Amino acid sequence: MAVTITERDKRTLKIGGIAVAAILLYFLVLEPWFVGWGSVRTQLAERQEEIELTGQGGGQAKLLGVMKVVPAFEMPAKAPEQKVLFRDKFAEQLQRARINYKSFKIFEPAKTDSFASHKTIKMQVQATCKYPQVIDVLAALRENPYFAAVDELKIKQQDRKKRLIDIDLTVTTLCETNNENENTE
Repeated sequence: MAVTITERDKRTLKIGGIAVAAILLYFLVLEPWFVGWGSVRTQLAERQEEIELTGQGGGQAKLLGVMKVVPAFEMPAKAPEQKVLFRDKFAEQLQRARINYKSFKIFEPAKTDSFASHKTIKMQVQATCKYPQVIDVLAALRENPYFAAVDELKIKQQDRKKRLIDIDLTVTTLCETNNENENTE
């Protein structure tokens, strides 16, 4: 039994093939492309909004922009109080990363210019730990509201245990100065 295909059947098969090709093209190529572009446009609009908030506008808009970009911060307190706050929070972060430190030194604020509104307090930690623990502490420092900067990070590999390293980490916080020379009117 021979099947003969008429011109009408050929035309129907061609139109059906074109329709299947168009559907596949849409779902496999065009739709993912449109979705990708939509997410890129959304991210671009969010980034432009962040730039506008931090770069222009009044004081309140800048503050809101900074608060959106900076994960945590608190205004510096007087030196004795700030030292305790920062030390406790920093020690907690070291414990969360399971770093047992050998020494923990606090360097008192140096005498600064009488016009300076803030001084720095430095804390130095010497410890032996693994490399991922150091990365965890550095990443967690952004969550510390008293943290200002990492001043120094020295990493030395131990000879005996290749997986352990010695670190010297110095971090800084800010504290208010006690200006006795201020004239109050």
